Amino acid sequence: MTAFWWIIAAVGMLAAGRIVVPRVIVPAWRAGRLSDERAAVLVSLSRGLTIGVIVLAGVNIVGLQLLPGLLTAVAIGLVYSVAGWRAIRHMFRQSR
Repeated sequence: MTAFWWIIAAVGMLAAGRIVVPRVIVPAWRAGRLSDERAAVLVSLSRGLTIGVIVLAGVNIVGLQLLPGLLTAVAIGLVYSVAGWRAIRHMFRQSR
């Protein structure tokens, strides 16, 4: 893929995360279909996936090898998800 398509993929993932959370996850949580825990996990995974795609796009635009870049992107996305999960869970619990 060219750099243009990697940038489009990263921007698309960022936009998808910004649409899915307020229009799908939060209304389901407010309606009681999602618990605080599950909503926090979904939001943190959405954010972690977005960060992972952005890192992967950067790795591929710079021209580094794909496998180490993919592993780096997955690791950064997971760390971001896990680190943000507690704060997001706290936010959902305080909003009740």
